[in-house]
Amino acid sequence: MNRSQRVLASASVAGLTLLFVLALVISYQFQTAGYYSDQAERSRGILIAVQNLNRGLMKAESGQRGFLLTAKASYLDSYLRGVNTSQGALVEIARQLKDNNIEREQLATLRDLVQAKLYELDETVELEKAHRHSEALAIVQSDLGKNLMDQIQQISGQMLDNERLRLGEHSTAMQAGRLLTGQLFRAGLIGMVVLCTITVVLIWRSLAAQRIAMQALQVNEAKLAEKEHLLQTITDNLPVLISYIDRDEIVRFSNRTYKTWLNRDPAQALGRPLVDVMGPEMYSSRQEHIRNVLAGRLTEFQAVLDLPDGPRHHQVTYLPDTTADGRVAGFFALTMDITAMKRIEAQLEQLARYDTLTGLPNRRHFEERLSESLLQREQRPFALMFLDIDHFKAINDAYGHATGDAALKHFSECVKASVRASDIIARLAGDEFVVLLPGLQKRTDAEIVAQKIIKNTRLGFRMNGKALNLTTSIGIAYARESAVTSDLLFGSADEALYAAKNGDRDTFKVMECNGIDAAQHPSRRRSDARQRNEVGPPSRDSRAPG
Repeated sequence: MNRSQRVLASASVAGLTLLFVLALVISYQFQTAGYYSDQAERSRGILIAVQNLNRGLMKAESGQRGFLLTAKASYLDSYLRGVNTSQGALVEIARQLKDNNIEREQLATLRDLVQAKLYELDETVELEKAHRHSEALAIVQSDLGKNLMDQIQQISGQMLDNERLRLGEHSTAMQAGRLLTGQLFRAGLIGMVVLCTITVVLIWRSLAAQRIAMQALQVNEAKLAEKEHLLQTITDNLPVLISYIDRDEIVRFSNRTYKTWLNRDPAQALGRPLVDVMGPEMYSSRQEHIRNVLAGRLTEFQAVLDLPDGPRHHQVTYLPDTTADGRVAGFFALTMDITAMKRIEAQLEQLARYDTLTGLPNRRHFEERLSESLLQREQRPFALMFLDIDHFKAINDAYGHATGDAALKHFSECVKASVRASDIIARLAGDEFVVLLPGLQKRTDAEIVAQKIIKNTRLGFRMNGKALNLTTSIGIAYARESAVTSDLLFGSADEALYAAKNGDRDTFKVMECNGIDAAQHPSRRRSDARQRNEVGPPSRDSRAPG
């Protein structure tokens, strides 16, 4: 190496060292700016959480007041959303302040006050649900809730002021850091210009090394081709249909799954318009999704495709291919077969809506069907039956839970054999069953069905060679019009069953519903009769009927 080369090399080392130092300083400034940015973001998070806390408490209190005044479920929903918002905001404040020992005591006080306020709101709502309106109103009219809100707003106001002050300090520090970083960056830019000048000279003197570089490039190209082959092999063996479509909607790539699913050579699709590959009908159904992905938006949807082996459910994802300058060059289409998952979802839905012991609809399913029936506003009379097995606890105690389960299944068969195909039967819990009888002509129609159920139940059944006798008591709520509520129907049917249980049993009672307020017919739930001899430890299945 001659003298000029040594000078150039020394200058390059000095320039690189200077740039390295500047890079370290700039990196430190970026870290400092990041710290202040994080602190500012934390302050913003606390400000938002405190504001959400106040809004949530006011929303919960507004919903509570509306529920107490009107007893409407919409106000109860508003109250619950307010409670959830308040609790979520309180958790967010605690998360943001977890490392702040100074404000921890203030946070503990705020948490206690918020919990006390939520308890006061919840207590009044529960009293209103229990129809203890005067007690709930007395709590609302007391000064407890107002004092709690005043204290909460005082503490939250202090926290807002503190965080606004901190946010201002952090913003000032960030501005100063940006100014210094800009100056250092300009200095680094000048150094880079000098270094680039030196590098050009060194590159000019290193032309002899180009031959070695070309050889290395050839090696890299061979490795890249190998990697492309490996990637092609992987994509061809994935259970996912993968395609690439350019911005002009021309198919540029499809993996081998295209042949597995559609029995077509993927090479036949390459270079063809997407509408020709899909067909006009499928293309028309997906045109909006294609427009969305070519606009740069990730698009996901589900579709059913008719494949050679039958219809299959698929999860389709369109992933935009965005270049460095933000332009969408095309998109990847990923299609996954989710038919098996859909079957599992259907099975889970079946389990969630039907009783596993009897196969009847459970409470959730029945209440949905009842609501639909009431919304139809039919002009013909209908009836709701409450049924249970007389002395069911005695059967469980005497013969065991297996016999109790057999009795429940036999009883459900007796009920199904006694009603019409249009009637709706459900098992609520234990030995409690309900039947909805729509489209009746007169009251005696419901009584005839009840007599059939009682008659079929009396036939009994055999279990392990032993004959067991069963009887049932039935309460019927008869409605001449659909302008009644489900609560009134359940309450009336329950009241009628209570009357049947306190009579001779093995019979039915009818109570008419005429739109009177459900409060005039409080549900007794047959507590007296059941305490004597009706319900004890239920069968294994009756504990969770669906």
